[in-house]
Amino acid sequence: MRARMLLGGAAGITAVLLAGCSASPVDSASPDAQVNRDATIKVGVTNLQSSWDVAKTAGSLEVPIQKMVYDGLTGLDEKNNVIPSLAESWSTPDGGKTYDFALRAGVTFSNGDAFDATSAKATIDHYLTAPGSTVAGQLSNVQEVDIVSPTQLRFVQKQVDVSLPAVLSDRAGIMMDAKVIGAGDFTKPVGTGPFTLESAQPGVSITLSAQPKYWMPDAVRVAGVTITQIQDPVAMANAIRSGSVDMGIVGAAQAVDLKSAADILSTYPIKGRQLSGITWNPDLYKPLADQRVRDALNMAIDREGIVKGVFLGQGEAASQFRLDGLPGFSSTAKPISYDPEKAKKLLAEAGYADGLSFTFVAPVKFAKEAEAIQANWATIGVKIQVVNPPGSGPAEALWYKPSAAAGLWSFDGKNDLSNAYQQMLLPTAAYNPGKVVDPKVTDLIQQSAGTADPAARAKVFDQLAEITSTSTQANTPVAWVYQVVAYSKSLVGVKPWASGFPILTGVGVAASK
Repeated sequence: MRARMLLGGAAGITAVLLAGCSASPVDSASPDAQVNRDATIKVGVTNLQSSWDVAKTAGSLEVPIQKMVYDGLTGLDEKNNVIPSLAESWSTPDGGKTYDFALRAGVTFSNGDAFDATSAKATIDHYLTAPGSTVAGQLSNVQEVDIVSPTQLRFVQKQVDVSLPAVLSDRAGIMMDAKVIGAGDFTKPVGTGPFTLESAQPGVSITLSAQPKYWMPDAVRVAGVTITQIQDPVAMANAIRSGSVDMGIVGAAQAVDLKSAADILSTYPIKGRQLSGITWNPDLYKPLADQRVRDALNMAIDREGIVKGVFLGQGEAASQFRLDGLPGFSSTAKPISYDPEKAKKLLAEAGYADGLSFTFVAPVKFAKEAEAIQANWATIGVKIQVVNPPGSGPAEALWYKPSAAAGLWSFDGKNDLSNAYQQMLLPTAAYNPGKVVDPKVTDLIQQSAGTADPAARAKVFDQLAEITSTSTQANTPVAWVYQVVAYSKSLVGVKPWASGFPILTGVGVAASK
């Protein structure tokens, strides 16, 4: 079965940098607009990458930044569909257990080394074997990776999983130089991406310069990029308004406020890329091992109130890992009802009538949501201490070096729903540190991974949604939070990428007239 063929031009490049859509004094969508090739684009982000060793990164929300320096085997287009990148095509001879990837010839790393199957295998092996690898879970179904030829790489999986090309569009498919991996020094990253690292201040900013021999030269229209971490939403909006950054993601309240600057700014929404949810870890707090306790906490969350009060209506209450209207969403699955009184009864039945108390972590951007959940749970006698670690701290505390019994996460939605379920609910998932398992759910996830037919897959996803919407699993969706990308009208070539931020493919700064 032939899966994907090479896509030509800038549309075929992997998601590498940022975009947008509104009209502006120049034609912001036109790839032919005149740009200043010596310009630098200034981008604001809530979190910088946690490491240039992808095996040590904290989450897939870092992927767009990583892909400014690196490329992936596969990529995502503007609508979140899997497309070729360093692998220009792939095929599976046995329905999804074995995959052969045809690698793009003539691509070099920024240090001049050739990209080939040897470097690709070295990268995958590193992800699978590096101590504490945060990417190993994404590749847990990979049995072996073989070099067929310098331009052909073969993945043999333990069992059929048709989501592998989608998995490789994420961290698991980002390619690094075999020499750098062997040396173990990732402070000076070497990639095949459109930019190279010039300087970095951890937790503050990174400065990139255009790679002169990038294999897709039309995608790069600036001399460099400066990326600054700005976690406070008000500070981000002020930076965009003042021009100290050219683009950034703002919250609902700030998006409304920035409308007054419509003469200099444009915006576009990203609706299906930011899901907030809760990880439960019974290993750190035994009451969470009881289904009744997790269900009680789940049904005591006023999701609609959070969407209205915290996110000003710029979002949707969530009980599934898919946004309403997107493929895989089940219209028949009924979410667990908001019912504090029933929650109290469940806690009493489980032996916790006197309440519970534990530590709860949340990213800075979800601090207000965490406070709302704290207030919800207080009404049923549950006290939580909310902690907001900066940067990748929440991911560390929840998943990689667990220290919190529960907490909020930010999930990027995943382009393949089976992959989302695998990452969040399987007992082998890195995002399931407490190994909360439902055998029926595990079986259905495996069925979805081995099913290529869309109609058959939809039926499996319906069953998964029905179970996971009403019984609280390892990870619980809370709300889809709409993101708004605001950017200066001096930028051209901006497009509304649904696959992440920041993606700067084809984006430039308008030349002065």
